[in-house]
Amino acid sequence: MTDATDRGRILSRRAALRAAAGTVAAGLGAGTVAAQNGVDYGGWFGDSKGATTQNFDGTVDRTGQDSVTVEVGAEGNGGPYAFGPAAVRIDPGTTVTFDWVSDTHNILIEEQPSDADWGGVDAIENTGFSHEHTFETEGIYKYYCQPHLALGMKGAIVVGGSGGSGGGDGGETGDGTPAGGGETGGGGGSSTLSLMFRVVGGAVAAALALVLGLTAWVFLNYDEFTTTGEADTTPSQAERTASKSVFEEGIVRDLDHDDYNPYGTATLIVIYAGIISLLWVFMYFVEFLGGGPTVVG
Repeated sequence: MTDATDRGRILSRRAALRAAAGTVAAGLGAGTVAAQNGVDYGGWFGDSKGATTQNFDGTVDRTGQDSVTVEVGAEGNGGPYAFGPAAVRIDPGTTVTFDWVSDTHNILIEEQPSDADWGGVDAIENTGFSHEHTFETEGIYKYYCQPHLALGMKGAIVVGGSGGSGGGDGGETGDGTPAGGGETGGGGGSSTLSLMFRVVGGAVAAALALVLGLTAWVFLNYDEFTTTGEADTTPSQAERTASKSVFEEGIVRDLDHDDYNPYGTATLIVIYAGIISLLWVFMYFVEFLGGGPTVVG
């Protein structure tokens, strides 16, 4: 009898410990467990379009709230190139406010329910801009930032009970982790792509500096390129009479046709065109990396 009683106490203790551990786990990770509810995004957060969204770590549950805020240009994907959170679940009738927290971002819609009327934000906006929309139609809304799609700046809003089995590159795996990979993946392709753009931007800036320096050198040494090699026929000061000036002597040198150098003119035109082209490319990279003014056109 004593052995049976002791075994019952041990089992009771083990059951109590399991229950306590389950309660603590539920308390610490309630939001995460509720968020990673197996929504099937069909590979949206993978590399099917653009780069993998590194800041995607599951669907954040915001059901039960009347209003939700999503940051546009939050930290992620190697810089301020993320929607925060990347994916969120809300109830029908919830108003979502998109707040720009960095520059040169927009919101283009990739997919939404057929009877939905969300227009997104086509124009590229900067810090301080905000956009609101009330989501009434149930379904999955997928969107992205056009200038930074190649860095993985994509997002999704799940309205209501839309979901699936978690298949596809963008869904969660069986252990609750994103199949697309989180920020613990060591950088991934997006970091490499961001580094490549920075290297290219630096090369463009160096080429621009070289062209500007070459142009300045040509102008400083212009006389050497235009001389004809003939002896100077202008009389010296000692040879001039007191009553005649250089203008009275009629010292005028007309340019013959042979003095015109078409190759030099063509070279200057090419240099000017190169400067304009390099400036345009440089400003494009500044805009793309979100570190400068917006270039339109």
